[in-house]
Amino acid sequence: MHILDNKILGLIKRVNPYWYTYLYRRIHGQEKQIHRLVQTNAATILEKSRGSKKCLFVDCGVNEGVVLAHYRKALSGFDFIGFEIQKDVIEQAKKMNPTVELRNVAVAAQDGEAEVFLVEKSRVNIRGGTSILRPRGTMKPIPSYTVPTIRFVDFLTEKRNHGYDFIAVKMDIEGAEYPIIEDLHKSFLSTDKALMEYFLIEFHPTSLEAGDENERYSRMLKEMSVDYTTWI
Repeated sequence: MHILDNKILGLIKRVNPYWYTYLYRRIHGQEKQIHRLVQTNAATILEKSRGSKKCLFVDCGVNEGVVLAHYRKALSGFDFIGFEIQKDVIEQAKKMNPTVELRNVAVAAQDGEAEVFLVEKSRVNIRGGTSILRPRGTMKPIPSYTVPTIRFVDFLTEKRNHGYDFIAVKMDIEGAEYPIIEDLHKSFLSTDKALMEYFLIEFHPTSLEAGDENERYSRMLKEMSVDYTTWI
């Protein structure tokens, strides 16, 4: 990219980080890549949900709502709910997805409250890396706030009870996915019922004590017969 373009993008980033991320993705072809990959995943979801009467797409880690907006266009006939822990970023997501129920709540393995660790001010993904888990290593979180947590198992059970017979979940929550998978697996062992049909997940093995632990969580998903992909 020309040095002048970089200077212009740098100025836009300081004035409006949302416009910066939009322009950056357009210039570098990331918007087309997101569209292409969402279309591929959506085709799989639509095929697997064929014959279902009531379908739901749950986005855990909505960020500014770009990916959710793509799935909304691609998944005709689905209802949508999203979760985002960044209280300012979720307002941007609501502008992009005005008809979707978006909650400033963290999905977790239990109800309660959690601190939000903001580890980045802004990059191509707005404050990428923000989590309810304290950062490992030397990365220092900036002053933050707390959000309510909701036990994801209970949320999914409620949706089952409301008639959703096909649930797809997208989850990118910076390492907090592992306790949720354990809780889902625990629920499965006691009921013999999986609470979702399709899982789009980004694993974060650096948040684990040992990187090879990640395979254990993959086995849990397979045991529950949950189809999943690691691109969200």
